[in-house]
Amino acid sequence: MSRKKKFIENLTEQELITLDQGYKYGLRNDFRKRCHVILLSKRQISVKQISEILNLSGITIYKTFTKWEHHGISGLIRAKGQGRKPNLDVNNADHVKVVKARIKVNPQKIDQELEQIAKELGVEPFSVWTLQRFLKRLTTPGSASEEA
Repeated sequence: MSRKKKFIENLTEQELITLDQGYKYGLRNDFRKRCHVILLSKRQISVKQISEILNLSGITIYKTFTKWEHHGISGLIRAKGQGRKPNLDVNNADHVKVVKARIKVNPQKIDQELEQIAKELGVEPFSVWTLQRFLKRLTTPGSASEEA
């Protein structure tokens, strides 16, 4: 015996419009794909076929169905706090203090300070680009000239 085929049915006209807009204009790829999953399911396309079309696992598709059933369109949006946590956080005073201190030691060769910064903060080693992005977020327009 195989599993009973599951489809998302009974979508209102407003939900269809919202899903279509999310699929076409959503900011994040994962949100657009989830909207597409629901739209394909509405057209009675099986989970296996959706899996092949979108290159997603069946588990992901069933989880999308569950999120849709419980939360609607808001369930398809990636929740806050998901994803990789940053190595350096601008809002963490210790990170700011250590990085500023190490950069003052050798401002022209920040790549030589990476290992020491990571060791002092107790974080995973990170790249020069991570440090550069962190430093850009620290400086706001006009603040670089004020410190000089």
